Amino acid sequence: MGFPGETDEDFEETMRVVEQARFASAFTFQYSIREGTPAATMADQVPKAVVPERYNRLIALQERISLEENQAQVGREVELLVSMGEGKKDAATHRLTGRAEDNRLVHFELPEGSERPRPGDVVTVTITHAPPFHLLADASTGARLRIRRTRAGDAWDRSLAESCAIPPTSEATFNPALAPLSVRTLSHRSASWRSLASWASLSTGTSPAADTRFGSSKMADTLRRP
Repeated sequence: MGFPGETDEDFEETMRVVEQARFASAFTFQYSIREGTPAATMADQVPKAVVPERYNRLIALQERISLEENQAQVGREVELLVSMGEGKKDAATHRLTGRAEDNRLVHFELPEGSERPRPGDVVTVTITHAPPFHLLADASTGARLRIRRTRAGDAWDRSLAESCAIPPTSEATFNPALAPLSVRTLSHRSASWRSLASWASLSTGTSPAADTRFGSSKMADTLRRP
């Protein structure tokens, strides 16, 4: 936002596109001069006072759209790829975290008596609440969590068992400090289908499908247990 040469008309066109596109989320940044870059000496630098004003207007628009789009998810049943380390309050709220097929962050409750899914497994949940920047899926009374165990989850178990001599995560609490470097690195990143499928291929000797769309049969075959 605010790159040299950006006019009022350009900005209003950006606002129009965002309104019509209705992105679930957007990463937006303010342009600032960096010495030694070609843009630093370009003509028509946008005044410093104008850049944050435009930025704040754009952020306000996107936050409104994000909330509206999240609220439209309430009541929907969605599949999540279980991740690790993305829910900063998971321990306090007794929830786990995963990513929906459109990459929305979803914190979900583990019903009492349900098996605990592993990072890389797929769970099916129903969205119950919709804050602006994530979704919540609290469990219905008496309902068990629906889990599809995957080869990525199997690879997670093997990595822990082989490197730390500890039982699978369903029987022990995972400690990232004891995990191998590759596992610790992955736990600090968004658990995408591509990274988990590649990880599974390294542990199983298979090659992940090139098609990484969440719902694709190729990726499902890659992640599904044999």
